[in-house]
Amino acid sequence: MAVLGMIVSACTPGAARPDGTARPGACASSQWEFARIAPVGDGPNVYLPVQVVYTSGPRCMLDIPLRATLTGGAGVAIRGGTAAGVLRGVIGPAAGQRRTSLSSVPASSFVWANWCAGPGGTVLARVDGPGHAATVLIGQRPECLDQSDPMDFTFGVKPG
Repeated sequence: MAVLGMIVSACTPGAARPDGTARPGACASSQWEFARIAPVGDGPNVYLPVQVVYTSGPRCMLDIPLRATLTGGAGVAIRGGTAAGVLRGVIGPAAGQRRTSLSSVPASSFVWANWCAGPGGTVLARVDGPGHAATVLIGQRPECLDQSDPMDFTFGVKPG
């Protein structure tokens, strides 16, 4: 029974780990905000890297559901242009924890691919997280790789 108690306490946010350090608790929406979202890439994929910036409070664990929607200039959703994912990381007041890493852009990005609808019109992306939203104009378009395949919009590494 003592072993079970150790396992439960080791998995509880804020509880001490076996090495004596505390696990950070979950981040509240007041502890973070979106950094500027800037589309990256031309060619087969356009990435929308999502980065979170620490704003206040103690060190905490991010585990935030994200949803992004592509819309035309008139605000009409683009068919197939909705994707969801989860951004995870640790943020806090320490210098190395003030923002989530972009060291692996594809892993923390929405990925737009196979755009065969042509170059015209304005396309906006809106990214929503608990208590936060950001909208960005997307100037570039991904290449049309296959007219017979639908447009692809996902979170994380582009499926191969």
